[in-house]
Amino acid sequence: MARHLLSITGSEKSMLKVLICDAPSLAATLRSAYFRRCGVHLTTAGSPAQLLARAQMLRPDVVILVAGLLDPRAERELARRVRAHLADRHALLLIAVPPERLYLDEDFRSYDGIVALDEPELDLIRILGPLLVSSRRKHLRMPVHIPVVVSANDVDAISGRTIDLAGAAAGLLLPRAPEGEPYHVRFHRNDARSVRLGARTIWMRPIADGAVLMGVRLLGATLDALRALYDLALWEIVQEPGGNVVRLHGEICERTSFAGLIRAIGTLDTLDLGRVTRINSAGVLRWIELVRSPAIPKPLRLRRVSVPLAQQMMLVPMMMRDCIVESFYAIYECDLCDLQMLALVSSPLAREPPPCPDCSAPMLATEQPLADLDAQRRGKA
Repeated sequence: MARHLLSITGSEKSMLKVLICDAPSLAATLRSAYFRRCGVHLTTAGSPAQLLARAQMLRPDVVILVAGLLDPRAERELARRVRAHLADRHALLLIAVPPERLYLDEDFRSYDGIVALDEPELDLIRILGPLLVSSRRKHLRMPVHIPVVVSANDVDAISGRTIDLAGAAAGLLLPRAPEGEPYHVRFHRNDARSVRLGARTIWMRPIADGAVLMGVRLLGATLDALRALYDLALWEIVQEPGGNVVRLHGEICERTSFAGLIRAIGTLDTLDLGRVTRINSAGVLRWIELVRSPAIPKPLRLRRVSVPLAQQMMLVPMMMRDCIVESFYAIYECDLCDLQMLALVSSPLAREPPPCPDCSAPMLATEQPLADLDAQRRGKA
């Protein structure tokens, strides 16, 4: 069975993506039951070129290089290029050092940590532990991507984006820090919906080129305002060549409310689900309530169904009641190249797997195509 290059499931609560290059003993350690239970998800690369390609595709949280595989200049250049693909400033670039090189006078300052290859377990636990804890804490917040405009006294507006929400607090990414407090934050979507709230900085961390990450407390956040804000996080109406569609974002869970979407959907009959990142059992019930609502057009067309949603639909076919699946994402694998990839599949092409990007051989679907189940359910297979 191919090792996973990409893994997306609806039940993952925290996952630390680790990418290593040409270190079998280290890979065996990270595949142990202990690290799997902790939430470590491992991907391997057999060459520097493959490492760069997979780092760019996966945006891992941790990359581990092995000292001595390349000459020092090439090794430094590889480290520089890998760091450009890391997920964020909290991601780590580690160097794994064989025992015979541990005590050499080498400069490892460009790395965030050193792992001894003779007994790596303690080093990995020490280094990865804080990241695993941080990963679990991040899950308590709702990752979002909402454009914002921050202004003090309605002047000197700064455009940025929201990165997460937690109750009446938000995380913002801005090109520079706002001046003066309190200030106003306008959250908005392209469909002209917006929410404007006062805000005060809780914490701030500078990043590259003057940009800042900051946490803000939202002032005057009434229940109606928060509902409107979380509606902005959940859905938007976007214009596509074939007409307007509703695009869903983020997680569908016990906190999800589709009431605002049901009131606004009108005659729109197409949902774009490519940005749904997770759905749990409570989210399945919320989804079924959505598709069974009398206010929702029938049939409802589902476009770009994400892997977490597709996996739940395979388990609960009722989720596709009065729906037509137009396209969906599926995971394909190539056993020859030990590779997995994500591909968008249109229903009529469900039996035409994509070629492997490495060897060009047809890849195999890891699960029954959702289109097959949809056709069977409608009596057309």
